[in-house]
Amino acid sequence: PDKHTITVADDETAQVQFVLPTSSALEPIPTEIVSLELVASPGVTLGPGVVLTADVNDAGTGSANSGIDHVPFGVQTVAFGPGATSGDTQLVNLGVIDDLLLEGNETVDLSIGSVSGPGASIGAQSSHPITIVDDEIVQVQFVLNGASTPEAVSTEIIGLGLVALPGVAVGSGVSVTATVADAATGTATSGSDHVAFGSQTVVFGAGAVGGDVQSVNLGLLDDLIIEGDEDVDLSITAVTGPGASAGAQPNHQITILDNDFAQIEFVLPASSVLEPIPVEIVDLQLVGVPGVSIGPGVFVTADVFDTGSGSATSGADYPVFGIQTAVFGPGTLIGDTQPILTGILDDLLLEGLETFELSIGTVTGPGVSTGAQSAHQVSIIDDEVVSVQFSLSGSSTPETA
Repeated sequence: PDKHTITVADDETAQVQFVLPTSSALEPIPTEIVSLELVASPGVTLGPGVVLTADVNDAGTGSANSGIDHVPFGVQTVAFGPGATSGDTQLVNLGVIDDLLLEGNETVDLSIGSVSGPGASIGAQSSHPITIVDDEIVQVQFVLNGASTPEAVSTEIIGLGLVALPGVAVGSGVSVTATVADAATGTATSGSDHVAFGSQTVVFGAGAVGGDVQSVNLGLLDDLIIEGDEDVDLSITAVTGPGASAGAQPNHQITILDNDFAQIEFVLPASSVLEPIPVEIVDLQLVGVPGVSIGPGVFVTADVFDTGSGSATSGADYPVFGIQTAVFGPGTLIGDTQPILTGILDDLLLEGLETFELSIGTVTGPGVSTGAQSAHQVSIIDDEVVSVQFSLSGSSTPETA
């Protein structure tokens, strides 16, 4: 043979890889730019007419949905031409679609599929997950900051609302939950004034939008105790779900309106006392539904005063009365009594029957008022007696006198 071909084996190699292992893209930003780089030994360059290419594709293993969360990526090819050296970069672009779904952060996994060119291969950093950061947020809060309900109502329903911008909805496979608990700072007693609340959880599922409402329930216990209005403080203790938090109204106070009442009145409308007896006891009683009692820490009082409208004279026929207060304390039952004491002054005046009038003035205590028998007349029976008689049993007088 008159020809001999010598093949010079090139010992230069190069790789193509992603510059960064991962990146994040905010949902409102329409395009995420991802860099790929040429990796080669120092001083190595691509010769004339030499082009290295790398095909980048969506591996399809991310959680984001192509065509919904991002523009379909397809296959994008980068090319490093003659003169390219190690560290040179080329770019691919991912279009991000901004939606109104609360779905949390999602990922797109880009991968180098193939590399072409003499001595070219895929580098160590061959994949690049892009995290699309969701920009939708929602809040959960009580619809009202408080409410009042009569004690006799068995169940109080409390609404919690989802707060979101118009058009925002909870995405498929996503749920937002809020846990509500009794803060134990109210005056009502769990287990006696209301059913133990514990904690209750509400769930806003896929498709939920701002303004949707879920409810928790508080069971009320109707008792026979005068205790005044009491309250239960509920609080949102935890909110779960992507972009979800507690709203501006995280607390709700329920006022339980006490339906137990009583009145204070005199047991009798009037009484009589003999003038020599120094003390007269006048009783007041608690009037109401049988079985009702005054609750712990509750005191009911009634002020009794002398109206000054009787015929007896204060300070002469009876001691100055002033104001006396009767107190009905915890545990007092309907029908129980408290005494009011007044004195009688025995004199030596013949003055006949005299009276003084007592009346109930101010009454204090939850659910308590003055009863129908609010006045009591005390009659003082005079013990002085006199007789009229002839000074002599007989007498004589001359006929001519």
